[in-house]
Amino acid sequence: MLSSRLLFFLLVCFTPSVNFAQLSMTEVIDSLLDGRDINGVSVNGNGETLLYDDNHIFTFVNSVTEDFICNLCYDIQDVVSLHDTQYIASKFGGIIKRFGDSLAIVADFEASELTVNKDGILYGNDPGNGLFRWNGSDVDHWDESNSNLPTDWVYDLAVDSNGLVWLATQVGLVSFNGNSFSHKDVPDDLSATFYDIAIDEHNAVWVSSAYGGVGKFANSTWTTFPQTFNVLQLVQNVAILHGDEVWTSSFEKGLYRYINNNFIKYLPSVFGYSTFENCSFLYGDAQGRLWMEFDNTPLMYLTTMPTAVDRIQDHSNELSISPNPSNGIVHLSLSPDQDKMTSIMLYTSEGSLCYKSTSLYDNEVSLDISHLAAGLYQVMVTNDKGDRMGKKIVLQ
Repeated sequence: MLSSRLLFFLLVCFTPSVNFAQLSMTEVIDSLLDGRDINGVSVNGNGETLLYDDNHIFTFVNSVTEDFICNLCYDIQDVVSLHDTQYIASKFGGIIKRFGDSLAIVADFEASELTVNKDGILYGNDPGNGLFRWNGSDVDHWDESNSNLPTDWVYDLAVDSNGLVWLATQVGLVSFNGNSFSHKDVPDDLSATFYDIAIDEHNAVWVSSAYGGVGKFANSTWTTFPQTFNVLQLVQNVAILHGDEVWTSSFEKGLYRYINNNFIKYLPSVFGYSTFENCSFLYGDAQGRLWMEFDNTPLMYLTTMPTAVDRIQDHSNELSISPNPSNGIVHLSLSPDQDKMTSIMLYTSEGSLCYKSTSLYDNEVSLDISHLAAGLYQVMVTNDKGDRMGKKIVLQ
């Protein structure tokens, strides 16, 4: 049974347009994790949270359960899931494919990060040896010697909704369209060394910089935040929560959350700690939890509860929901001028996120929310223009 300690609830209301009702931190203390150093967090094909260490993969729903012991793995670095299949990056065991209890080594690269594009193609880095791709049968490998990849040092990677692969490298931001690489110029107030990368629901690319803090690359334009991060400030990680809520950590400086074009800093003392030193990872899971671990803290997660009503623009006439009330199957459609849906979120009447999907949809989509309790919910939809629109729905 999970034993967790709720550290702190903080009421915050920064602006009339964004209302974050609660912010809380929870330590995860469980006998299954005793003596284990969790290397990272990911999600499986069902949206459940995975925790992994040297050769164990744990599942976290409301408690910790041991999901799998990987006998071929030595120091698990990352886990990505595609439907019922998992790909495991093992520092000394290569890339391992897991289906049920079956394991197979598919590549011998010592990857630290993996990602899967919308076509199910696996990409991974091999720091010092470039980028590789596995299509289910063959491995492709790119480095400085056989491509226009500008460096062999790729530290992190992510795929946007268009299938473009983005790389955080020793020489800045690089994109890959499947055939060739494109190197983006680095702003003067950011270091050329990018350690971490995340992509929000609007396809904006966020990077953490060795010096200068955080950069945002959207529509071929950089945005930096010198008002928050000085030119010598190292930001180790960047993560996305709720689709567009960006979080970072700075060495011994605390946590930062991006709100209304600026970063708000939370000192460790807000959560009852003296320091947040050397953040191992930040990861936003599918349940709205921001996972983290510092040198001086146990594994823990932070939750924020955005109030949906305050985040919706007045486009409700362009969103149709039927039937309403509903017994569980809901049909959503946008007017023709609204293009495609890029995310769908459901909130309870108290403002808690209870359903989220960020897959790229057509103009219409059907949802099965029969697993939710009867009551009033707020549906929020984002289209590919970045507009948010919503309506209330009654679930019977």
